[in-house]
Amino acid sequence: MTNQLTLATDRLRLTIDTAYGGRVVGLVDNASGRDWLVPDPGPRDLSATIYGADIARGWDECFPTVAAVDGRPFGWPGALRDHGVLWGVPTQTTLTDNRLATRWAADQFVFERQIVAEGAVLSLSYAVTNAGAASFDYLYSQHMLLATRPGDTIALSGIKTLTNIDSGQDQTWPIAALATVQGIESGIASKLYGAVAGEISARIGDAAGAITISWHRNDLPSIGLWIDYGGWPVGGPPVHQVAIEPTTAEAHGLTPGQRSLAPGETHRWSISIRLE
Repeated sequence: MTNQLTLATDRLRLTIDTAYGGRVVGLVDNASGRDWLVPDPGPRDLSATIYGADIARGWDECFPTVAAVDGRPFGWPGALRDHGVLWGVPTQTTLTDNRLATRWAADQFVFERQIVAEGAVLSLSYAVTNAGAASFDYLYSQHMLLATRPGDTIALSGIKTLTNIDSGQDQTWPIAALATVQGIESGIASKLYGAVAGEISARIGDAAGAITISWHRNDLPSIGLWIDYGGWPVGGPPVHQVAIEPTTAEAHGLTPGQRSLAPGETHRWSISIRLE
């Protein structure tokens, strides 16, 4: 497909779709042949506004919200759609040697992501700039849907407790029903959030290989954990996916008191991904 660009090293191969919000549609470990992302078969409806099970594939960037909200109380001109405004839109992307640079530009903001590949490591750098005349609030969340297998384990370091978004209950990780990946027949789905203590790393995999995502609380003070072992969507064909989500807040959508960006101001953060 002409709208795809591939960043490769001897150890990994990363492919993005420039016409669909810079979505990463493949992250293959060359040593094992395993693609760590939920496959995105395409083609897709470019007019879609709901991030349903047919859209939930690959790796997107959620900004300035995850849940659909009325953006006006937060400095936005109207409603903000489910999982933000970046996914599914054409992007400006350049590939230079071992670097992929993607830029989303709108009247109110410029959002940039750079991915640098070295061996088995991806170094991600992000920047968002307020290009408008008024301040706005935002929530950022990385949304990488991992194609896990039953028996994979999820290990978290640098975090003490997670809060279930539906029940409001605090739980200590590892949670027995979630920390070992179950099959789609288990019918489990859960979304949790937690505060990051210093440096955090999240490792998913088995003895044959793993993926580790790490970042620092000074950049992104929270983590979201989306577990779906066949429990979502309700009333539709079940799917199987896990997402470790570095994020700016323990919330599913914009709420008062989240990050604010003044006109001309830029915020930056970084994330590291390693294949083992």
